[in-house]
Amino acid sequence: MPDGWIPLDSALYHATVQMPVRQLTLVFPSLLCLAVVAGTASGCAGNLDRAREALTVGDEVEAEAALRQAANSPGSKAEAESMLSRLLADQGKELAASDPKTAEAKFKEALELDASNEDARLGLARLLMKRGFMDDARALLEVENCRGCGRLVAIMLHEQGVKALAAGEHLTARKAFEGAFEVGGDPIDALGSVETYLVDEQPDLAAAKAGLEAAAPLIARGQVGTESKFRELRSKLLLAAAAAKENQLVEQTLAIRTEELEEEPEFDLRFELSKAQFRNGDSSPAIERLTDLIEKSGQYLEPTKLEVMKAALVVMYSARAAEYLRSGDEVGAAKDIAAGLKLDDDNSRLKLQQVLAIAANRLPLAFKELEKLGGGRDREAVEAILWSLQVLEHLANNKLPKAEDALSRAESLSPRLPEVFLARAYVRAEQRNDDLKRKDLQLARQLSSFKYPGGRINRYPSALANLDRARELLEKQGVLHPFHAPSFDARAKALKDKLSGFYPHAVRWYPGKGAVIELASEGGQKQVEFAGPRWLKGTAIASPGKPAEIEVPNAGLVVLDVDGKQVGVVVEDNVIVQVSL
Repeated sequence: MPDGWIPLDSALYHATVQMPVRQLTLVFPSLLCLAVVAGTASGCAGNLDRAREALTVGDEVEAEAALRQAANSPGSKAEAESMLSRLLADQGKELAASDPKTAEAKFKEALELDASNEDARLGLARLLMKRGFMDDARALLEVENCRGCGRLVAIMLHEQGVKALAAGEHLTARKAFEGAFEVGGDPIDALGSVETYLVDEQPDLAAAKAGLEAAAPLIARGQVGTESKFRELRSKLLLAAAAAKENQLVEQTLAIRTEELEEEPEFDLRFELSKAQFRNGDSSPAIERLTDLIEKSGQYLEPTKLEVMKAALVVMYSARAAEYLRSGDEVGAAKDIAAGLKLDDDNSRLKLQQVLAIAANRLPLAFKELEKLGGGRDREAVEAILWSLQVLEHLANNKLPKAEDALSRAESLSPRLPEVFLARAYVRAEQRNDDLKRKDLQLARQLSSFKYPGGRINRYPSALANLDRARELLEKQGVLHPFHAPSFDARAKALKDKLSGFYPHAVRWYPGKGAVIELASEGGQKQVEFAGPRWLKGTAIASPGKPAEIEVPNAGLVVLDVDGKQVGVVVEDNVIVQVSL
């Protein structure tokens, strides 16, 4: 073989013809002509050489012209079209931002010349995506052996997911993110799916956890944006699981960590999670988590942060002790009070709670212990609760007058406590109704829709209304309220069950003056004539879904005439009595 010639199957030849067009150089400066195919006419080889020489000096116009001429000759057609395809793809990339229309034409022609040109395929797909032709771009990218196509499909689906999520189309966004993750395996797409599960009206916490588990091992150090998003969504899932009281899910989610998170103790997050669980009424896991944090990691915490955590734990112990007292678990309450006092031995609220715990079984001793403590609003509230318990003790011994005196003491100290309303409800259930004259008493018994126990008309509506008010106030106090009477829940339920055993009407607390009778008629429209105290008289019409209300300014007996039948209803101040027709 003559000197200076390169065999057609040599590695140097293949490396040269496959290089990007703008990187083609004359491998041997002394070489004037490279034969492409044995026997090729000298003109064909000349056009290819002219093109290479033009590209070497950056003359793309001359190179393109030479390649187009070479493409017309059978001997140089394949190589010329391959080189021209790459040249057009390079030109398209340069023009994509400034002249997308021309760039699109360049990419299309490049693909027509060489369908395997990945740069042209990706460039054209990007332009189609920018114009909103997602389906066309997706079809263009669905080819085999295209290394960059899958990644671009993933990007396209990711952008669709972002737009759908912003528009509130959660299901569409979820499908797009899941498709992107399946194609590209980028953890940011797995996190996109997680977000769609968490923003739903009813979050799918298990699916969100699965998404975090898929993303975590793929997030490498230095992926700042993805790491930040992971932590944000993980915190949201933890708080949502805490709100749902799914403690096992909370622990499982805490165990999901990226490489960077493996080294972090997450003191602040664990503290916030403990407080969230506590606010949602899940005090036991909250206390366990915070206790574990203080005992095992206290030496690593800043002194100020440690004191804040201890103070929070004292509040949690106090609140759970109050719940234990309310439910009748005096032993559990005593343990929590003792644990709280170990952290803060001068805590006045815990000492007052000790008095309430004593009152569960030894009320006289509780009064004595209370005298040893200082004054203030909290002390007055606890004393009012003790007098409320004294009311119940007197009633249990059939001493109504003494119970009434004890109730007056409680009301004078703190009249808006649930315990005071509960005590009043018990007293009202034992008191005769003095608002009714003798003839009204007889008429009330005669027209009543139920039988009064022993024929005695006591203040049952007022008892039930006060019971309802006690429940309302208890809910308003919330989980942080430290003072509850021992066995409050059981006592409230016992009275409710006793009265509901014979009294047929639903009763609610009425904050206004006088009373209200609410007529409900779900079986059809009813017209009711009514007459009551102090010349009260009128007509009311009730229909399904639209109850009628009769305002009764003065307590007493109200007679309802329904379909020719009379029904007597006794009302008292601050009472709403619901009568079903």
